[in-house]
Amino acid sequence: MATPTTTPSTPTHTDSRPSTTHSTPGTIPPPTFTFDLNTNKYFHLHSGNKAIIDLLINIDFNYFHKLVMKTHVEVSSSRRKQRRAHFSAPSHIRQRIMSSTLSKDLRKKWGIRSLPIRKDDEVVVVRGARKGSKGKVIQVFRKKWAIHIDKLTKNKANGAPYQLPIHPSNVAITKIKEAKDRLARIATIVAGVNARKGNADKKIRTTN
Repeated sequence: MATPTTTPSTPTHTDSRPSTTHSTPGTIPPPTFTFDLNTNKYFHLHSGNKAIIDLLINIDFNYFHKLVMKTHVEVSSSRRKQRRAHFSAPSHIRQRIMSSTLSKDLRKKWGIRSLPIRKDDEVVVVRGARKGSKGKVIQVFRKKWAIHIDKLTKNKANGAPYQLPIHPSNVAITKIKEAKDRLARIATIVAGVNARKGNADKKIRTTN
């Protein structure tokens, strides 16, 4: 009597994700999955709507992500390029980046919120370990993105004092150095603010 022969069963792996082609038009595939932009992974979609599945399949998520994040045509949205442009900025660009907020009294007086910091400005530290300290700016160290304040010092191991570097964003200007070029700079900023708000003086054209 011949004994029946049995073939060993091989495990099979079935991909439950939706395929790009469907054999029968109008049919809905079994358990459906969709794509997550944050984790770049598929997650289960309980709805079996074929229109939604086809839409998710045909979307280029990388292009969609770049399209949403892009805010300016001439400025890259790449984090790498933004950091490189920031830390390799020339001195005249660093002057504008190294701006500090103005105190409430100065905001009312000049009508602006911030101003590039410079030597001889009187400031107060508004955040950090030295919060509340006041003093006069004795140096603007653009290479290190820091300023030095006359009363903020610390001693080395041998007793020699050195200036503590403070970032301009951590201080508020309480009294500005009213030099001729500084006043011209403030006038330019105020004109730009008024133009954006629609309060700029309109030029009257003459026929002469």
